[in-house]
This record gives sequence, C-alpha cells and structure tokens, in this order.
Amino acid sequence: MLPAASWRRMMEELNNHFKENIQLKPTVIKHITGYLVSNSGDSAAAGAAGRIALRGLRPNADLQRITETPYFKDEHGFLANRVLEEWVGSVANCTACHVGAWVGDYKE
Repeated sequence: MLPAASWRRMMEELNNHFKENIQLKPTVIKHITGYLVSNSGDSAAAGAAGRIALRGLRPNADLQRITETPYFKDEHGFLANRVLEEWVGSVANCTACHVGAWVGDYKE
C-alpha cells in the first residue's frame, strides 16, 4: 500500500531500517526493490485499491509507514489510544481487527 518512492527509499536506507541494520547482498536488494516497486500502491498491479490507499498523498511521497497515509488515518481515526494500547496493542497488529490481514484481506 506504499508508493514506489517509499519502497525505493526504504531499500536505500537498510542500514537504518526502523533502528535495525539490515545487511543484504546488492543483488538481493535489487531483486526485492524491483518486486516492491512493481507491486507498490501506485503501480498498475495495485489497481483501484492502491489508488484508494494513496489518495491524498503528494506526488513522489516517500513516507515509510502505512500508518502515515491519509487513508489509514481516515479509516482508523476512530480508534482511541486507549483501545489501541489495551485491546489491539499496536497499529502494527492488523490481525487483531482484520482476521484475513495475513493474506491481504483487510475487510473488517
């Protein structure tokens, strides 16, 4: 659900990937980057779902978290911090609310 610019930036900054140092061979980085970019939210492969998820982003936005997208904020803004902390634990715990998230199904 992130745009191609986000995936490119993320793969270029693997030495500080959410405070972790990810070490991969250059050929592996190139392969993974190609996959992520070709399946990014703004690619043809993403279709309407990608366009909806990226609605409201400025062109060439390179944010690093899905939770930073206007779409995510619109869809999840009703969750109070207390609900997140006590019931869900974190916005990274998608399967707490979306039982099919592990296969890419985010219906409620």
